[in-house]
This record gives sequence, C-alpha cells and structure tokens, in this order.
Amino acid sequence: MGLSGKAEGLRLRSNVAGLSSFGQQILHRIRKVLKQGIEGQFLQTSPHIVLLDQAWYHANLKPVLSEWVLLWLRSKQHIQLTLADDHALSYLVKGPRGEEEYLLKLKEQAKKDSGVPDSIENSHGVLQKKMVNLAADWLQSYAPHVLTKIDRVSYGLLLKEDMERVDTNTPASRKLMAVPFVGKDVPSHSSEFAQPDVLVGLSILAYRYEGLRLSDVVEVVKQLQNSLREEVG
Repeated sequence: MGLSGKAEGLRLRSNVAGLSSFGQQILHRIRKVLKQGIEGQFLQTSPHIVLLDQAWYHANLKPVLSEWVLLWLRSKQHIQLTLADDHALSYLVKGPRGEEEYLLKLKEQAKKDSGVPDSIENSHGVLQKKMVNLAADWLQSYAPHVLTKIDRVSYGLLLKEDMERVDTNTPASRKLMAVPFVGKDVPSHSSEFAQPDVLVGLSILAYRYEGLRLSDVVEVVKQLQNSLREEVG
C-alpha cells in the first residue's frame, strides 16, 4: 500500500471511529454488498468504483444505502423526522408507492384504520417533505445514474491546459463544476450538464477522484483570508 493508500485507510478508520455502533454496522453492510458486487462483476474498480448493472443496484445496494441516508436525515435536528424507520425506508426505497404498500400492510395487520400513522404528506412540514423527497430521488434515480459514469471519460473538471483553451466568456459554472467529456481526457467545448442534481453529484465525484486543482486551493485561501478580515476582535 502506497502513501496515499495509507492516508486513505487512516482517514477511513478515523471517520468510522466517530460513528455510532449502529452507523458502523451500516457501513459494514455497505462494504459487504460492494464486495459482492465486485466479485459478481456488477461493479468495476478501475479507474474507480463504476456501476455496471443498475438492476443489481436497485436490488442490493439501494436498500442498504437507504439505511445510511436515513441515519444522516435523523442526525439533522432541523429536519426532525418523526416517521418510524420502516415507514421512512419504504418511502426512500420505493417512493410514494412504497409508502402506500407499507401503510396498507399496517392496516391489514390492524384490521382497522386506528393505529395506522399518517402519510408523510399529512404528517410533515414543507422542509421535511423536501428533504425526504430529495433523498428518495437520489437513491432511486441520481445515484445509480452518476455511478455509471467514468471520471475523465464521461465527465470531469477542466484542468489548467483546458482552461487556456476555453473562451473568455465561459461561465464560472464550467470552470468550477464538472463538465461533459466527449472522450478520454477530452472535455466538451461548451456543453454543461442540464440537470442540477446530476451536476452536483458528478462535481462531488470529480473533486473526490481528481482532487483540488491549484486554482481551487488559491480560491479557498482567498476566501479564508476574507473571512478572517471580516471577523471582529
């Protein structure tokens, strides 16, 4: 294992150490599913994790990822989800159809309407519904889509040499966010991703795989300096 591999391992162990035992159990299950996906050739590992079979994702990876997403939602005090875990997971995995199936099952078990919880639509405010719906959309649509893409082949960040060739009128979004690629290490001349959630997801992955560019580091330092100057005292 090289230096970067050791650093990655130390960072992973540090992150896991800060989780609850329940969170660590979920991560363990995610690793187990990923390992099975690699062994079954549903995932490829070069140049990074790439999803090869979306049906496998929906049947195996999505259910355990939904537990991780629910743990994250519950950790945000301003969201304040009051749903039972099974109720929330049914919605995250299958959307409104999953919630209907869950509530119908409860009604059949109770043989009457009393004791059956309200739907998300009737029991939560606008913020909670937005966050649950966004999480469900990511699990059901955006995540399997962006995981099929290969960095520096399907998308990526503009490098220094790419920046020198772009038009001076190029919008900041192309300079800072992931852009479509037309081939290996060949970014499109002017195209951008139209779907904002896909753009955000691919940009996060691009920075994760490629790291910060020198221009990004300089910009971060400038922002930190400006913030320091604005502090009182």
